[in-house]
Amino acid sequence: MRSYFAISLLGLILSVFTSGCSLKQEPQSQIKNYETPGNLKSTQSIGCMSVSKLVNTYTPPDIYNGMVKCAREGRYSEGVYLFALAGVYTAYDRSRVFDKSAHQAHTVLPKNALNAIEEPNKSAFWKEVKNTLGNSKELLPVCREIARVGAPDYHPEYMIQHGMGATLGRNKTDGLVSSFNSDKAWKQALLSYLNCPIPS
Repeated sequence: MRSYFAISLLGLILSVFTSGCSLKQEPQSQIKNYETPGNLKSTQSIGCMSVSKLVNTYTPPDIYNGMVKCAREGRYSEGVYLFALAGVYTAYDRSRVFDKSAHQAHTVLPKNALNAIEEPNKSAFWKEVKNTLGNSKELLPVCREIARVGAPDYHPEYMIQHGMGATLGRNKTDGLVSSFNSDKAWKQALLSYLNCPIPS
């Protein structure tokens, strides 16, 4: 049985492995980057670690940085768990962050992380990702471990600060959806990102 994962991340795969292939590039002088404090920033250095040591206070930028270290060290299996957890967490955060423009962090973070991995490690790591998360039998242990770690327990500043509201100084509140249902969002994140069975 083919996992939904293989389809849901097709765009990410293409964007990562075809980056730099554009025929025309804009002159650097015409590009302006506006950086807001906390935008996609990691707050804790976790390194490459096994999933058993992960806790729900690690943010996606923390986890993706750990994933990059795993891939560079050839510890692809550990890296897959980090990749999966970070993706589920950004999927969860999209549902609780009010500014829709900030939701792009869900695709920007993994793309940046994968682009930070040098060849041949990048291709080897991505093969491990597809073989694990794209196979329903291999996926189940990943789903169980992520469910054990649990829903995020941090303020998603990394995502809020990525949006236009933060860039234009329009955020007047904490940046979160007022009527947020954490339990529902967590189950939906597991289902939508990895196609994990809904936990009871």
